[in-house]
Amino acid sequence: MNLKDLCEEIAIEVELLESVIKEISLLRNDLTEREPTVREKTAAGVAQILALAALPGRKVLEAQLVSQLSSPVYRLVYALSGQPQRLVSVLNQIKNLSEAKSPVAFSEGGTKGGVS
Repeated sequence: MNLKDLCEEIAIEVELLESVIKEISLLRNDLTEREPTVREKTAAGVAQILALAALPGRKVLEAQLVSQLSSPVYRLVYALSGQPQRLVSVLNQIKNLSEAKSPVAFSEGGTKGGVS
């Protein structure tokens, strides 16, 4: 096979590829412009029904919604309550340290050294 024959074969193959590409393009345009068939509509409907069937029940969805809506409020309350709790904890530790270091403990009567 010489170079001229090879070029002719390549040209024939290129023409065939061009015709196939043109045919595919026409088919694609036809598919985008036409209405879906009953089978395609039914398949899409079945997929939607299966997706809906996979959802949890109404009560579960309502509980999840309430949880999602209340979550930021609970986190804010927790964050705001953390600082006073830390302050009380530090004050209690200071009180305990001062009582431990004090040489004279207070009696139940409210006087020092237990003398009334």
